Amino acid sequence: MGARLPLCITGAVLMLVSTFLPTLYCYIYMEFLGVEVSGTFYYWMYGLIYAEITEEYLGVTYTSTYIGFEPDILGIMCMFIIIGGAIIALVLGITTEDNKAAIVGGLLGIFGIVFFYVGVLIGLPISSLHEVTEAGFYFVPFIGFYMCIVGGILALVGGALSKY
Repeated sequence: MGARLPLCITGAVLMLVSTFLPTLYCYIYMEFLGVEVSGTFYYWMYGLIYAEITEEYLGVTYTSTYIGFEPDILGIMCMFIIIGGAIIALVLGITTEDNKAAIVGGLLGIFGIVFFYVGVLIGLPISSLHEVTEAGFYFVPFIGFYMCIVGGILALVGGALSKY
């Protein structure tokens, strides 16, 4: 057993938790005719968005927040891929001595999150962020993205270490 079990469990839990954290982040700043507008956007994989917009004009600051939900088909598909990989790494990685289960689970988690980010970045029409990326705003990876990558790598390493 050795180091395999803690790595598989930790990697699978990180992948599961990452699907419920914001995966993308965008900061926008514009200034036009003395009006400064800045916006911070957090985007969850399944379609939830949280935005905080600040506007400053003649020394007066206005702040507004927005919470919206539009189901993202691309994100939901990738979320199921990640959750499936986490379940494979967790259940089969613990109950069997086969190292392939944890390796496949880790690879599925990494594939799911990278496919989601690339799909949003290139503006796949099945993503609800398609219009946003067409307008020239680009989201960068955030905590959920990195947590899923780390979880997938941990599950992958746990599967590779199963012989030792």
